[in-house]
Amino acid sequence: NLISSASKIPDDLKKQITTAQNLYQNGEQIKSRESALQIISTIDEDNPAWETVAGIIGKINSELMKNDIPAPEKKLYTVKKGDTLIGIASKHNTTVEAIQESNNLDPSSALIYPGKTLSIYFANWHVIVDKKRFRLNLYDGTNLFKSYKISIGKQGRTPLGVFEIKIKQKEPDWYSDNKVVKFGSKENILGTRWMSLAPVEGTDPNLKGYGLHGTWEPETIGKPASNGCVRMFNSDIEELFRLLPYKTKVIIRE
Repeated sequence: NLISSASKIPDDLKKQITTAQNLYQNGEQIKSRESALQIISTIDEDNPAWETVAGIIGKINSELMKNDIPAPEKKLYTVKKGDTLIGIASKHNTTVEAIQESNNLDPSSALIYPGKTLSIYFANWHVIVDKKRFRLNLYDGTNLFKSYKISIGKQGRTPLGVFEIKIKQKEPDWYSDNKVVKFGSKENILGTRWMSLAPVEGTDPNLKGYGLHGTWEPETIGKPASNGCVRMFNSDIEELFRLLPYKTKVIIRE
């Protein structure tokens, strides 16, 4: 029970959260998510219940992405002659990895065949990095999709502004002091995934070299510990990497 120790949450709010949890436990994921989204729309992000409700929403959405449970955001697409996974992903604002995961396709193969029906989660993604609360919130349109805990730069080094994802790398090398630190080296701080951020929409174009990445030091999450980038647990950055296409907007705010 996610709220058993949340003594600061008012009883009426606890009842609403319990209702959402019960719906989930009874296999009614969509109704549970609707209930949780309604709750979170009425409370401030500093409310002690916010993370609890966000956790329900995120858990459900992660599950919906990994299987063929029907959801309002999912569309069925029949593969046509000449289609490629890259082309289908681009057309639906998603990634090849997300399509493969949702449809239990072999992640090592991009082969698809005409006539196959794919379930595609069609989303309008954007990210808000909340420095004050050490959170990265992923939104589908106006609805919270999932909230992740993060680490930010020491001494205010994480810049504010509007960015978009430009480069995505699995098992990234780290370029430091004009040398290459290979993935797997103890000195490589980037974890298992890297997504670079390019400034857009009037943000200082000189703000380069920043990104979202994993970490081999999970104890730093929730603290100002990086040189300016946004750090995440490796499992979280891997999920975000699968979900977000290039040019996804990332807003960094205090």
